[in-house]
Amino acid sequence: SSAASDVYKRQIKERLKFLLLPVLTFVVLLGCTAALSSEFLEGLGLYENGQLKEAREAWTTAAINEDSNAQLRLGLMLANGEGGRRNLLAAYAWVALAHHNGATEAGELSTTLLNYIPRHCQYEAMKLVREFKMGIFERLTTEKLKDSRCWKFDKPNKS
Repeated sequence: SSAASDVYKRQIKERLKFLLLPVLTFVVLLGCTAALSSEFLEGLGLYENGQLKEAREAWTTAAINEDSNAQLRLGLMLANGEGGRRNLLAAYAWVALAHHNGATEAGELSTTLLNYIPRHCQYEAMKLVREFKMGIFERLTTEKLKDSRCWKFDKPNKS
């Protein structure tokens, strides 16, 4: 059972890389339709220079301030494990929030991400979106308070 679970997790990671890396490239090349915040531009510069952890931090700041471009890029980084731990629940939440805040290209991606999250954890992912909309950011923006079993299926990206 554990071996089958490990195989399933590896398959999800491979599918996500195949799906999300081209999407990230397309979105960055497409450009942004809204005004770009200084935090977003800072994160973009850091990302392009390979400073992924710093880019993730800059985009987290911008995402908290409801920058839909930063929310989308942060979600993609989290889904791919770039600049830190892979976290599909937070990735879904940020991409869904980006769609809510006007990033139309995020709509289909949020649905796709939700399908990669085990069914018993999908409620938890949607709850993060609701909490953010109510002004509760802690569980979405920190590694603290992640005590449910749904946070444990994401493993660190080894690449």
